[in-house]
Amino acid sequence: MFDLLVRLGYKEIEVGFPSAKPDDFDFVRGLIEDDVIPDDVQISVLTQARDELIERTVRSLAGAPRPPCTCTTRPRRCSASRVRRGPG
Repeated sequence: MFDLLVRLGYKEIEVGFPSAKPDDFDFVRGLIEDDVIPDDVQISVLTQARDELIERTVRSLAGAPRPPCTCTTRPRRCSASRVRRGPG
C-alpha cells in the first residue's frame, strides 16, 4: 500500500500507530531500515499522549528524515454542570 501511495504521488503518508501493536512498529522500522521512503515523501505516525507510548513511537522513528508525530489525547467528559446556558 505504501508503494501504491508513493506511485500515486502522495507526499505525506501516515504509516501507522507504532506504539499500538508490534506489526505497526515493525512496518515503520522496515520502511526506514530498508530506505524505501523517497526524499520528497514525508511519513507520519500517530500515538497517544502517554509517556511510554511516546517513547516507543520515537524509537520506531529513529533514523527517519523529518518524522512528524501526531499525539492524541482522550477528550474530557463535559458534565451538564459545566455547560453554561445562554440567555433566555
